[in-house]
Amino acid sequence: MVGLASFSAYGTSISHRNGALIAGGLLVVALLGLLLGSAAITYLIGRAVSRVAWRPALLVAGHRMATAPFTSSRATASVLLGVLLGTLVLCFKANFLALTDPADPFYAQTFRMIEVVLGVGIGLAAATLFVVQVEGLVARRRSLASLVATGTPRWVLARATLAETLLPVVPCVLLAAAAGMGAGRGLLGDSGYTYYSTVNQDPVFVQVAAPWLEVSQLVLGSIAAVLVMTLASLVMLWPSTRPEELRTAS
Repeated sequence: MVGLASFSAYGTSISHRNGALIAGGLLVVALLGLLLGSAAITYLIGRAVSRVAWRPALLVAGHRMATAPFTSSRATASVLLGVLLGTLVLCFKANFLALTDPADPFYAQTFRMIEVVLGVGIGLAAATLFVVQVEGLVARRRSLASLVATGTPRWVLARATLAETLLPVVPCVLLAAAAGMGAGRGLLGDSGYTYYSTVNQDPVFVQVAAPWLEVSQLVLGSIAAVLVMTLASLVMLWPSTRPEELRTAS
């Protein structure tokens, strides 16, 4: 949060000779804080869920989040990075297009292509989450098989896996978007630009609106991608909970 809060204070220094280095350093601090903070958020959510939940799926998910918080944060780190960078790009787009001719579609099309690349990147990050989820299910196949053998339904374990992923992902994605928005508005300005007309040299103020709608779409799309990949990874839950795993798993 130190890096995020400092963007507003140092936003005007971007024109300074060392402004780019300062901005890059603050962005790295904010990113590291976000990634490390996601593990802390996962742990706190796990502790809270373990204390107040009464459903079996939430109890299992809470115990997993409290005992292995870095597992969830490691799986979602690339998604959070994509949300943070995507929000920065959207802020830069809003500021840049405010100073260009609306009749010229070149810049808008260029940013649209960048957004497509970002979407593909977040999709690949979600695919990485799928691999991590499958790896985790396979690594825990003996404990999962033991739970099923003692009477725990597989649908409870499936819901626990969904809760373990989504409960920390939603607030972390929102924080990543907030960090990107704060960084973008702090570095590029949160109101608009004033320039002088080439016709009569009169000052002209251009209002720059925050890209709330596009950022909201980015957040919802990222959460939906995480949900889809988590659901897809559950195909490995059934073979990982067979009774044979109690004999073959090491």
